[in-house]
Amino acid sequence: MRQETIHRLLKLNHEFYTTFATSFSKTRSQGSRDLDKITRCITNGARVLDIGCGNGRVAHRLIQQGIVAHYVGIDRSMQLIEIAQSAFQDDTTAHLVPQPRFLVIDITSPHWPDLLRNPSDKNHQQFDTVLLLAILHHIPSSALRQRLLSEVAGLLTPAGRLILSTWQFLDHPRMRKKIVGWDNTEVDIHDLEPGDYLLDWKHEGFGIRYCHLIDQKEIHTLAADTGFSILETFRAGGHEGNLSLYAILTKV
Repeated sequence: MRQETIHRLLKLNHEFYTTFATSFSKTRSQGSRDLDKITRCITNGARVLDIGCGNGRVAHRLIQQGIVAHYVGIDRSMQLIEIAQSAFQDDTTAHLVPQPRFLVIDITSPHWPDLLRNPSDKNHQQFDTVLLLAILHHIPSSALRQRLLSEVAGLLTPAGRLILSTWQFLDHPRMRKKIVGWDNTEVDIHDLEPGDYLLDWKHEGFGIRYCHLIDQKEIHTLAADTGFSILETFRAGGHEGNLSLYAILTKV
């Protein structure tokens, strides 16, 4: 995939999450049951990096369950980061130590891990758990997805875990109805890769997002190419209870 096409697809998604940050946040509940399958892997004192944290719902879930973690949430959308930050400025969370950190970071930009640096923490770039929840399928091109997982591997402790999820939207009639054509975009369809789609959004307005279908076979390929071993996979999430494919990985 050419850089021009990658840039256009990334711009398309960035514009979506800028425009629909508030309405999107309303659809992402911190009480979602699938989060419990994730938080069971996180222990007290763990260092957690939540890539594509959105409204910070994982941080809220950890607090609800009494798990004290060193949490860092990052997202490209400034609007979603502001929503996440505002939720932790009330009296109910002011006493928390450590406080969750939320940063605006674009994980498709070069050297983005350097932006995680915290001068007061000598272990600032080592995490016990990295989360990539509903993010990897928004990354265009197999090369860029592979690069991202390689960068994540460099952020994990030797015994660290990567937990990722990807939408399996072709498995569900409800989600297949969201697929739209490429006619109204500036994307050269001849430059797309197999599994590339556009999905619409009709909550408080109309929008479209780029999504790549990442099935179990592709997860296994990505893991093998980036130095990961898959410990477990399972399905969860969505109205159907199995919209997303989850994978828990560790470094080889």
